[in-house]
Amino acid sequence: MLVELFYCLIFFFFVSACTGFPNGVTPVENFNINRYAGLSYEILRLDHSFERDLTNVTANYRINSGEDVIVLNRGFNRKTCQW
Repeated sequence: MLVELFYCLIFFFFVSACTGFPNGVTPVENFNINRYAGLSYEILRLDHSFERDLTNVTANYRINSGEDVIVLNRGFNRKTCQW
């Protein structure tokens, strides 16, 4: 019973921590997601562990029929010679 309560509290913390906007941040008005559909090439990056050792990094943004955005990120790893 105590373990279930612990997991419920952790779950509640993560769900409630992701609501609302940070102070000083306002959403973009008149945003048109269709303008961003297609292939984007990385020209600059922050050092994220999931992109380490990757070159030729791209993001392909696609909008499905339900207006959900599907993103496929790709990069070539020179060490393993794999995408």
